[in-house]
Amino acid sequence: MFAVPLAPSTGFTNVNINAGQISNKGWELTSDIQVLQRSDLSIQISGNWARNRNLVTSLGATQDELDGAVPLPTVANCGSVANYARCQTGIGSSFAGQTTHAQVGYPLGVWRSTDFARCGRGLTTVTFAGTTYDVGTPCQGAPDGALYIAPNGFPITDPNVRAIGNPWPDWTAGISATVNYRGFQLTAFLDHRQGGDVLNMTRSSMDQYGTHKDTELRGDSVIFGQNMLCYNQTCNVLNGPVVGPGAGTKVVLGEGWFSNAGMATGNGQGATGGPITTRLEDGTFTRLREISLSYSFRGRWVNRIGGLRQLDAKISARNLKLWSHYSGYDPEVNLGGAQNANRGIDWFNAPLAHSWVMQLNFYH
Repeated sequence: MFAVPLAPSTGFTNVNINAGQISNKGWELTSDIQVLQRSDLSIQISGNWARNRNLVTSLGATQDELDGAVPLPTVANCGSVANYARCQTGIGSSFAGQTTHAQVGYPLGVWRSTDFARCGRGLTTVTFAGTTYDVGTPCQGAPDGALYIAPNGFPITDPNVRAIGNPWPDWTAGISATVNYRGFQLTAFLDHRQGGDVLNMTRSSMDQYGTHKDTELRGDSVIFGQNMLCYNQTCNVLNGPVVGPGAGTKVVLGEGWFSNAGMATGNGQGATGGPITTRLEDGTFTRLREISLSYSFRGRWVNRIGGLRQLDAKISARNLKLWSHYSGYDPEVNLGGAQNANRGIDWFNAPLAHSWVMQLNFYH
């Protein structure tokens, strides 16, 4: 369901229609292996692997598109910029300039935002901060994604809003083990998520406020494409291939980069309103989701406790260890909760808590 604009002559501004189509295709594999089975010892290992691909295939069409006056909003016609009506519609708006959308040809919930001027996107000239730059010429023969560097040594922003980033993982997996030995039971579960972007608005906001440790670099000189401040996949952009008249030029990081859009020394491109690729990180992680140890007591002394036949004591812990290259506290946080809108956004969210539980079970 989404709102479609109507002609004002109808007396209404829009109408909600059910016109979207989404394709979901996936695989899931599970396995249980009894590694060892003895009278006093048993070991079982279980595993699972899953992958899902969802794709928005249609958001309907306007009358002009149906009449052939303009191209239909197909996957081939829409592209990343969403060139025509009904190529995209917003489903979440947590932050201005980086909203989540349903866009034809992309998974549900992708972000739409600006990026730096980069090669391989058909750009010829780009106007930024009142100056027009020839991007097309230096991009000839350059690798796709190469960053254009202006004469002052800083990149510039491509004003086109396009689909960038996908919060959904490439695949997920888990492995669990259960060991029983003479009344003791040890269980553990490892959880893994491969891929999926996280929008680190916490780090970006603190950079803008001047409170993140990154901002202690103010006054230091860096070179884009060589030693610019970056984290995991942002390094592919900020320290990847560069082209343009300013390539290799040292620049001084400061307020102009982290917050002030009015300063030519960066134009605030490192702030929350700058290109999204400065804060879009890879959310891959492995987590020790749970581990527990229990023991079953039996015997006469147990029978004397109110006629019990068995007493189980258990201690367990959750979220004890996280392995990830994410620069924030936890890539699994989610500003939007379980909603499809605003997934994968970290904005001062509390990380998943470590927890310990002690448990006694009585059996009559």
